[in-house]
Amino acid sequence: VSSEEVAEEDCKGGIEFFKDEVSWDARDSFRWATRLNPRIARYWSYYSLSMTKLPGMIIEAENAILEAIKLEPKNASHYINLGTIYLKSGKMKRAHSQFEKALQLDPSNERARRGLKKTKQ
Repeated sequence: VSSEEVAEEDCKGGIEFFKDEVSWDARDSFRWATRLNPRIARYWSYYSLSMTKLPGMIIEAENAILEAIKLEPKNASHYINLGTIYLKSGKMKRAHSQFEKALQLDPSNERARRGLKKTKQ
């Protein structure tokens, strides 16, 4: 069994934990996936998302989604996730900027449009 296969299994397990709202276990599964195969942006994105559900993990969530963006700079979903993290931490200008970037990449993205509306004051 390769480390890539184990990483994929960890990711699948993390998704199941996340669906069942077992947030710490989800975070741990995604963290293992990123350690075993750090070149997969999806693992970093899920890892980030799992940490947004945990207290005191916003900075770590931001760092993880930034890693996903490095790996896939043209993926609008990553910018939306970063914008959502900034919204949760009250950084409206930063959030607004990320939703705008997402819309530049995917002009019809509804999640980005909704996020942008939340940041307009």
